[in-house]
Amino acid sequence: MASNMLKGKGGAFAYGGLVVLIVMAVALSALSGYIDNKLRQNGEQQATTFTEQMGSFVGEKVEDIQNAIGAFTIQSDDPALVQPALAALRDRFGFYGVAFARMDGTGVTAGGESFDVAQLGDEEVALSQGVPGYSESFQTPDGVYARLAQEPLYLDGRQAGALYVVIPLTAFSTDAAEVTKGVIGDTLLFDGRTGEVLLNFGETATADEGSSVYDFVGGALAAAARAPGKNSQAPTEELDALRRAVLAGRSALVVGSVNGRESYLCVSPTGRGSWYVCNVISVEAVRAEASVVSAVFTTVFALSGACVLLGVGVAVALYRKQARERDVEMKQHLYQALSDSLDFGVALYSPSDGVVTPIVAKSADIFGIGFDELVSDPRKAEDLGFSEQGCTLLRRIQADDIHFFEHGEFCLSHPSSGRARYVEYTVRPLRYEGKGQVLVIMRDVTEANLIQLSMKDAMESAEAANRAKSEFLSRMSHEIRTPMNVIIGKLHLARRHRDDPERMARSLDDIERASDHLLELINGVLDISKIESGKVNFVDRPFNLARLLDSLADVVEPQCAAKGQTYRLVTEGPVDALFVGDELRMRQLLVNLLTNAVKYTEEGGHVTLEVRVAPSLAAGYESITLVVSDDGIGMAPEFVEHLFEPFVMEGRSRSEGTGLGMPIVKHIVNSMGGDIHVETAVGRGTTYTIVVNKKMLTEGERDGLAPRGAEGAAMAAGAEAAKGAAMTAGAEVVEDAAAATGAEVAEAAAAVPAAPRPPR
Repeated sequence: MASNMLKGKGGAFAYGGLVVLIVMAVALSALSGYIDNKLRQNGEQQATTFTEQMGSFVGEKVEDIQNAIGAFTIQSDDPALVQPALAALRDRFGFYGVAFARMDGTGVTAGGESFDVAQLGDEEVALSQGVPGYSESFQTPDGVYARLAQEPLYLDGRQAGALYVVIPLTAFSTDAAEVTKGVIGDTLLFDGRTGEVLLNFGETATADEGSSVYDFVGGALAAAARAPGKNSQAPTEELDALRRAVLAGRSALVVGSVNGRESYLCVSPTGRGSWYVCNVISVEAVRAEASVVSAVFTTVFALSGACVLLGVGVAVALYRKQARERDVEMKQHLYQALSDSLDFGVALYSPSDGVVTPIVAKSADIFGIGFDELVSDPRKAEDLGFSEQGCTLLRRIQADDIHFFEHGEFCLSHPSSGRARYVEYTVRPLRYEGKGQVLVIMRDVTEANLIQLSMKDAMESAEAANRAKSEFLSRMSHEIRTPMNVIIGKLHLARRHRDDPERMARSLDDIERASDHLLELINGVLDISKIESGKVNFVDRPFNLARLLDSLADVVEPQCAAKGQTYRLVTEGPVDALFVGDELRMRQLLVNLLTNAVKYTEEGGHVTLEVRVAPSLAAGYESITLVVSDDGIGMAPEFVEHLFEPFVMEGRSRSEGTGLGMPIVKHIVNSMGGDIHVETAVGRGTTYTIVVNKKMLTEGERDGLAPRGAEGAAMAAGAEAAKGAAMTAGAEVVEDAAAATGAEVAEAAAAVPAAPRPPR
């Protein structure tokens, strides 16, 4: 019976496991389909947005040209005097032809040739009817599509002639070519009524000028329909829907095959007449970045499992809860601030007899004195620190110079607090009690202005932080993917060549280097995360500065030697003394600065560390000055302003980091109560100067640190022996690993804490 119960439970568990697997498979399939659908929708939205921007660009270009033609004026109807202005207009916009005609129909071209309106191939309206006009698109003798613009010109209020401009449609492609750079395909300008292609902006010949855009789109749809699994009737329906959208003045998008590539074909109106643009955009180009992101997240999802999903869910829930709480708190502050700012004063002033009739007597709360005192003697406004606008307003009220409704704002220095305040005013003339009076409303809007400025600063700060973190996450995805690809690839190679020790050793070396790089990247992220959350603790213990400097040399000198650089250590003062501080953080900030100096200094350059110890103004402390300098590539002044902000990188060097090193250095220096200063110039190297105060132990304090008596000596000897044994064992492991992989033993030893060397 017990066996049957166990079997029943086992079957139930097996059935339950199968059900869970099926549910997970269905969920994964649904999620994959959902992600693919979202990527497709996002790609279509990007293509539509880009095409609408192109349509808007062409429309703005048309408007600019129309405005330029409409703004053209003449000072004389003498063709010889008008000709330079015609040439300037032609050269400015690259028009095919520009001409001026007097009222008799004769004139001159921008090139100085004679001109007669009889030469026009289109109907003339500027002279004959005195109205501007634009012709349909036509081909010039050179085969260029163009339009003729006609504009009547006036002189001293009468029509003196007309301006004729042949506008080549290529005038709309100059800047558009820059906009479409990097997009696979072409941008076509076509007439929505006829479908005729007027201009091909791109560099390929997907559709010739003069051909039908609908024939081109229909061919692309037909090519896509020939693919397996496609509906052969769909192209006709999609093309008809596209035609209807064009006739309705709307944007539309279809997917077809152009030159063997799946492409978006999107049309959008320019907003100027019947002109439309048609963008041919590769689906692969639009969805490339999204596909990479999807692949990365799919891999992370598979590796992380349910724990990561649970953590993300909890984090999102907490974030949304905090966001809601912050939103409620911000709204509460906003409502309270608006409520406090509703203090206003209302008064009637009679300029004829100087009588002030208070309606809402709050002027004293705003100005410190009543409005009757203020308007009776405008000089008091100057004593109260009124701005020029406020003083002028009071003088105009007193002089009965208010004739219309006016609204504005001025500032003053409040008499009680002395700080600047802002007052919103409204004045208007009216008749009351049989005499002309001025209604004056004053309201203190200082708090409202400050709230607006504060909200603007907070929004800008939040947007800047979001942009910086987005850029950081984008870079992190690349940085993490690179070493992971190396590790996975080299593991496959090592497994394939397991019988080839030399190939396997090289693969393991590459795996080790990629793992070290990945670990360094993760450590940097963890450090900056701890710094931003305030979880970094500093432990003050006695340490020997000279030994710290020697250990730095063990790290920096091999890096310099690898690039043919010179590393120099210069000390001044009692650097061999014992100081009290966090040796680990001191080492961290110096390693960051020195490795940066090596990284951004060309081969054969110089890296210098100067250490000066001198008495500090604080009793019992010494001032330690650390100067790290190099003759590398330097930094631009505008970058230095943001040097210590997280996730900020200049991007001029091929040796890019994560943008976390300098914020960590700044935090360590600030936590030590020190100061850091940067001097740099592009191409002239960089110098960092750090000044911190540390307590230096006296001889008595140093002796007190050593164990007392024979028992203490034995304890110290035992501790040193244990430490030496551990370090020796560690060194042996590293040396064995180095020998097994073929690496240099000196490089392996560098990973083990080195014995202190004599001070330099």
